[in-house]
Order: sequence, then structure tokens, then C-alpha cells
Amino acid sequence: MNETVKIWTDLSESDLNSARLLYDNGHFRTSYFFFQQATEKANKAFALLSGLLSDKELKDIQHDQLKIYRKTIVKQESEIKSLIEVLKPYPKITNHELIQKTNFVKYHSSLSEGLSFIDSLRNIDLVNVSTNDLNTIIRELKKLKQTKLKFPKDIKQVFKKQFLEVADWIGHFETQESLKEKNDLINLLDNEEQSKQFYDLMIYQILPMIIEIAFANMTLFFCALITVQHSSMTRYPENNINPETVYNLQLPIVKKQPLFMDLLKNSIIVIKKLNEA
Repeated sequence: MNETVKIWTDLSESDLNSARLLYDNGHFRTSYFFFQQATEKANKAFALLSGLLSDKELKDIQHDQLKIYRKTIVKQESEIKSLIEVLKPYPKITNHELIQKTNFVKYHSSLSEGLSFIDSLRNIDLVNVSTNDLNTIIRELKKLKQTKLKFPKDIKQVFKKQFLEVADWIGHFETQESLKEKNDLINLLDNEEQSKQFYDLMIYQILPMIIEIAFANMTLFFCALITVQHSSMTRYPENNINPETVYNLQLPIVKKQPLFMDLLKNSIIVIKKLNEA
């Protein structure tokens, strides 16, 4: 267990509980501030747990949660670019069917587009998000959370074909270590008892966990979107406007806040479960 991640999630959970109590008692401005704080801490916990950002890097984030996603994309973009350059001199490896399916060049391009999107959000009003947009986000997040995996009857053969491609690709590096890894994987797939354990692990643990992680990641991102502009707005007057008059049930993000808090709570549970695994 990562103790730093545990601290971040415990604090996030505590802030979320405070947000609920304040909301139920009609203190919407302060409630939204604690909702923002809970989201920020949960995002930092997830970034640390996933290894995408270090504890030191998080210190530069402060309250701007979008920096987490920007730093993550920049890091992934750099890693993919380096990988593309490393593989260029090896046509047997880069032209392999597995790499063609993955299409690292296209993935690198999508990361660049994602970076532009994150930057564009700074010029968008994320306070007055419409009820329709919020309902769409909530509906899609709930749908993702409730996703049930359905596998074809020949799923094990599908898995075997995919992992044999991986083994073949590894072997193309033609080093002693890569050939050993290739043979070990092929032997595992050919061993009936070991392969059954391997497939069961994929079907009943790893793939459902991937769905949970996707749900938590998307929830944290959208909660960050609707709270990122509120760390100061909830605390200080701007243009002689009292924030107490802003945060009320007429504001869609406040009206829908309980539903987002429920989703955030479920995401925190996922983070804790992953950290305890």
C-alpha cells in the first residue's frame, strides 16, 4: 500500500463527507468548496497511484487540477515519441502485425489533440455548465460504471491468438532475454492448467478492474472540469459579487452536485481498492 495515496484518499473522503453535510443544510457555497477540495485530492491520489506523476510533481499542481491531465499527456506524448524513435531502426519489429494494430503514430497524434483540448478548457466557462450537459455526463458515467462484460464462447482462443502475437513480437528482438520471454509465454499458453488460471485472471479480475479504472478516471476528469474554476470563487468575492449569492440551487452544477458527489465517492472507493491490492 502506498501510504501517501492513502492519506490523499482519506482527506478526499473527509472533504466529501463535509461537502454532503453542508449541502444537506443549505450551505451551498461552502459545500461546493469542499466538493472541489475532495475532487482535487482524489485526482492527486489517482495520479500518484497510477505512477503518472510523482509526489514532487504534484506540488506544482496546487489547485489547478487540469495541470494533472496536462502533465500526464505531455509525459505520455514524450514516451511514445521516444518509443517510435527507438523502434525506427528495426523494421521487423515496427512492421509486425501487433505494432500495426497498435499504431503508435496515430496514438501520439491523439495525445497532441488531447493536449490542445486541455489547453482550450481554460478559455471556457466551466461555471455555467448547462443542465443538459451535466445530465449527459452523469448518464454516461453511470453507464460506464454499470458496464457488464460479455465474452464470446471462444474467448480463450481469442486471448491465445492475441498473446501468441505478443510472444512472436517479443521474439523479434532476437536477444537471449526476449527469446526466453517468448518461450515462457508460449509454454504458459500451451499448458492447459496454467493457461486456464491465466485466462480466468484476465476474465474475472483484470478486465473488470480495467472497467473500474476507466470509470474512476473519467469521473475524476469530469469532476475536475466542474470544480477547477471554483477553488477561489467559492471563497472570495469577485467584481463585488458575494459568492453566497452565486452558489444556490438555481446554478445547475450546484443542483446536480449530489449526483456528482455520489460518483466521486465510488471513484474514491476504486482508488482505495487498487491501493490496497
